[in-house]
Amino acid sequence: TSYDAIEYLENLIVKSKTTSEVLKIIKENPGINSSEISRILSLSRNTIKYHIDKLSKEKLILLTRRGRKIELYPNLH
Repeated sequence: TSYDAIEYLENLIVKSKTTSEVLKIIKENPGINSSEISRILSLSRNTIKYHIDKLSKEKLILLTRRGRKIELYPNLH
């Protein structure tokens, strides 16, 4: 199915376990912000920012500004 193809492509792009975990959290919690992800994974905000930037560059997630916070959403292709 096309879903399997999308998942296959995501797995090629998301080689890092941490990047994969960040993507999974965003998919399960649309609108979450990087601070919350940092807390969930017990990783620094700079580390989370690196993985978010990687996912955003590959267009796997969308960033939406709400006031001073940036909400993260899966890009549903």
